[in-house]
Parts: sequence; structure tokens; C-alpha cells
Amino acid sequence: MHSRRRSVSRRGPQIANGQFCEPRRFYLGGPRRAERNICQLMLKLLDAEKPNSLVFHMKTTAIKCVSIFCILFSLASCSDVEKKLSGGYFLRMEGKDLNDILSNSAGRKEIPSNVLTCNYDNNFIIASQKPGKTDDPLYEPAVYKSGRNTIYYWLIVHSKKITLGPLSNHEFLSARQAYNVPADLVLEPLDWE
Repeated sequence: MHSRRRSVSRRGPQIANGQFCEPRRFYLGGPRRAERNICQLMLKLLDAEKPNSLVFHMKTTAIKCVSIFCILFSLASCSDVEKKLSGGYFLRMEGKDLNDILSNSAGRKEIPSNVLTCNYDNNFIIASQKPGKTDDPLYEPAVYKSGRNTIYYWLIVHSKKITLGPLSNHEFLSARQAYNVPADLVLEPLDWE
């Protein structure tokens, strides 16, 4: 009976009995053990935790939570509707009580939420607003003379670069007349399309 002998030379690959053999120094204990050694070395190099350890589970749970939060945040931010108005202003509609008129230019006064109705042309923007229970820190604090349960009016005059408001109904009508706001420019409910 012929037995096959494998080379155990440490110099490099050898041919024994017509087969190509790798040097044994690379495979201490055979190929399966070598794969295990490589995996262990990689885990040590990457400073990874064992899959059944508490730290590993905490890390994977934290990654899952952050991923879910990011997905939910991106979906929630997709609900905003923006409508371009005139003079570099736009209406941002985020929901029932979170509608405001913002400017693309820094330093211009904006209309805080909650905008109920508005309309615009090339020269003016008009809006009605019912303020929230507290001032939004993003805006200059407005003085609501009749309290926060009253509807106020706003007028933006592009030629003068001014924003008038919050105004009472009487002050609003006087401002419309003083700045020659066209009579056909009337307040309309917000369009969600």
C-alpha cells in the first residue's frame, strides 16, 4: 500500500505525490483553525465585541435606535409644504398650528405661526394670524395688544421693505389704505396643494 506523504518544508510550496501543498507554518492546525485564527485576529484589530456579549448587544441596539430615529425624522420633515410668495418670502405649512411666513433674506421681519389666511401680489403680502400661547424663540417677540386669543393682521410692503404687524382689524384696514393695497387682494384660506 502506498501512503501519500506531504511535504513539511518551511521554505515554500512543495509538490508531494503530484499535489500542490502550502507550507504548514501558515496553517497551524489546518485550514479551519487558520480561518478561526484570522477571524479572531480581525476582531481584535477592529476592537469588536463578541456577538453574545452585553456590550455588543448594546452597541447594535443603539445603532438600530439611531437608524429608526433618522428615518422617522426624515419622514416627518417631508410633511412640510412650502409655497413661494412674492418678494423673497415663502409660506411654510407644517400642520394645523404651525404655519408661518418666512423670508429668504436675513434681517427681514417674518410672520410667526399660526398664519390662518394670506394672499399676495408682486408688491404686497397680507396675512391673518392667531399667535400661539408663547413666543417662538426664532422670531422677534411681538406685542399682542389684545392678548393671544385674538386674530391679528400683517402687511408686508416690498417697495419699502417693511413688515407691519401684528395689527388689529382697524389698523390693518388703515395700513391697506395708506400703502394703496389693491381692493381685490383679499385674504384667502391656506392652500395645501
